[in-house]
Amino acid sequence: MARPDLTVLAIPAYIGAMGFEFWWQRQHPAADGEDRPGDYELNDTIASLSMGIGSLVVPLATAPLLRRLTPGQSKGGTALLAVAAAAGVSQQTVSRVVNNSNAVRKKTVDKVLKAMAEVGYSPNVAARSLRSGRTSAIGVLATDLSRTGELRTVQAIVDATRRSEFAVVLDRLEPTDDLVGAYRHAMKRMAGRVDGFIIEGLELDHPEELDAPPGIPVVMAGPPCSRFSTVGCDQDPGVRAAVNYLVALGHRTVHFVSGPDNSRQAAVRRRAWQECVEANGCEIPDVIKGDWTASSGRNAARYLRAAGATAVLASNDEMAAGVIVGLFDMGVRVPDDMSVVGFDDVLGSVVWPTMTAVRQDFTAIGQRLAEELLAQLQGVPKKSVMVPAPLVVRGSTAPPQH
Repeated sequence: MARPDLTVLAIPAYIGAMGFEFWWQRQHPAADGEDRPGDYELNDTIASLSMGIGSLVVPLATAPLLRRLTPGQSKGGTALLAVAAAAGVSQQTVSRVVNNSNAVRKKTVDKVLKAMAEVGYSPNVAARSLRSGRTSAIGVLATDLSRTGELRTVQAIVDATRRSEFAVVLDRLEPTDDLVGAYRHAMKRMAGRVDGFIIEGLELDHPEELDAPPGIPVVMAGPPCSRFSTVGCDQDPGVRAAVNYLVALGHRTVHFVSGPDNSRQAAVRRRAWQECVEANGCEIPDVIKGDWTASSGRNAARYLRAAGATAVLASNDEMAAGVIVGLFDMGVRVPDDMSVVGFDDVLGSVVWPTMTAVRQDFTAIGQRLAEELLAQLQGVPKKSVMVPAPLVVRGSTAPPQH
């Protein structure tokens, strides 16, 4: 709460005192010829009131000039000076950090952020948005948040943008036959409220067909795309590492439980599996089609047992876990009778036996998605980033028993 100006409060009291003095003098007039010290004088009243009012008017009139002559002494400027002093840097450096400039080293940024927390300084995001013409918000569009991987990615995006004082506006799109139209409509609806978009879970054969609002940067999760920046898991080497590992254990071939036909991710993994099995000189089994769910994995288990399989790679952890459960129900032991490998590594350490899996680092992907979009907002050219997908070996794989 602002402290009241005592001069303003004193004026009514002063006028009241002058009025009382005038009334008292009228009630007790001086004798003719008598000059009593302290009696009311109109000239004194006018002079006193003029000085009081002048003490209020003059600062108001000169404040704009004084602010120009002494920059940085506003409330915000004083706070920046306090942060600069606490961090041991210049006020200009603090300003660069507040405005998310890439010209400051990370070590200095961390020092300034720590000083901001110590002095209790919080940037005026609304005022900064008015000056820059930006909303200080990014839009995240996703289709399926019921799966662990997508949730981890979104959480990492939120965490990565928090330091930059950006808000995240999340919109979940319902599955539809016209997914391109749904994304296009969502971006058009949100265009005035966000500075850029991160697109998560878009399963399109040709994502270049997606139209973005002009002048708004877009970063997409997934394989490289000619039109947009992308951040994705380097799936191909991960799949090949899994197949090569199983063949090296002595398995004659590796079966494959694929994701849906309309999934870009599933297509990349299926192609890498087929090429690697062929490169190892192994027979290429029929692809078992799944739908990312554990129930489709359990259904695949019956086919795998009938086919005499000894090793299988599933296109995600949920289907791999379903395979393990289905095999257990039929008395098939993992890994003694059949080796099972998943993809994503979100369930690898929580199932039994613990599951060998290709790790998709959703946290790293989410962080890089946010970093790429924030970099584009600073004028950095778009690019594609691939996050490594290593094979994590656990208890669900072993050499074949026959």
